[in-house]
Amino acid sequence: MVNEALRLYPPGWLLSRRTIEADVLGGYPVPPGTNVLLPLYLLHRHPGSEGPGGFSPERFAPEHEAERPRFAYMPSPRAPPLHRRDLRLYEMLMHLYKVARRYRLTWVPDKPLQLEHRSTCAPVFRYT
Repeated sequence: MVNEALRLYPPGWLLSRRTIEADVLGGYPVPPGTNVLLPLYLLHRHPGSEGPGGFSPERFAPEHEAERPRFAYMPSPRAPPLHRRDLRLYEMLMHLYKVARRYRLTWVPDKPLQLEHRSTCAPVFRYT
């Protein structure tokens, strides 16, 4: 479930890289030293994936691992070693635990989640 939440709302929503040498990207020439931006938020919602905008935790079940294209899900702009990925997931679960034990969260289906895209992607909180 956490991986699916990170797929839909990646905290690091934009990946940037600088080209080292000339290349062609999507049919367009890219000179060396060019900043290339990859919006992970959009990558995870690519129309070519099954149910790109829907919440489907089953897509991360072990039996569906082979069905997912290699770069269809990038939970972090930098791919850390496996043990650091596990630590990041544990850290996220601990934050969720701390929030859930102090607050009662309520899903409001007729109000879509609003996001602020700054250095990280975060929900806009409205206190009622």
